[in-house]
Formats: sequence, C-alpha cells, structure tokens
Amino acid sequence: MKVRLGLRKHWENPNTAAQDALNTLIELLGYQVHVEVDSAQLWSDLEKFYPDSETFVPNITTVIQTWAECLTARLQDDANAVWTEKFLGMVTERGTVVRAPVEVSLPLPLGASDPPSLNNH
Repeated sequence: MKVRLGLRKHWENPNTAAQDALNTLIELLGYQVHVEVDSAQLWSDLEKFYPDSETFVPNITTVIQTWAECLTARLQDDANAVWTEKFLGMVTERGTVVRAPVEVSLPLPLGASDPPSLNNH
C-alpha cells in the first residue's frame, strides 16, 4: 500500500523533478518515452534493501530522473552524434515510442566486458 501511495506522490505527479526530466527528454527526442515500472516486482526484488518502505519510491524515482537527465545530456552532446543517429534510427525502426522498462538486473562480474551498447549493433 505504501508503495502505491508513494508512486502517486513521487512518480505519477506531473509536478515532480522526474516528470520534468522525462518531459525534457520527450521534447528533445520528439518521441514519447514510456517508462514501464512494475512496482510490485521491483518491491519484491528490492525490499530487502529498504527497511523503510517510504524511501523506496523516492529512490526509484530519482534513478529514473537521473537516467532521463543523462540520456538527454548524451543526446545533446555533439561528441555523441554517431551514437545519437544510431539511437534515433533504432527508435524510428521500432515505432514512435521509447520504451524504458525499470527492472533489476544482475551486476556484471568483475573483469567482464562492458555491457552491450549501440556500437555493437
């Protein structure tokens, strides 16, 4: 229950820094950005790290806000022009919505190669 209430307060509210960051990204891209948050699954995966459930949603919201701000900065940086063109090409091929699922992933083991990037596609 607290997680759902937190989502309304910190995520679904259009007057938050996270929503501002997403709107800035949407304006830059010219495409919708659909952040897919399965709060029940996230809570199930992460509750052991949050003894106080009231900090969970604000932390997840901050992660999403940071992701949107970093992607916006990367797209605006002329040094990333080739990457940006590849990214926009992928978005165009898949439709007019950028889908961003929010989920838990396992960390890369020490010594593992970097995660996949657009350079590898």
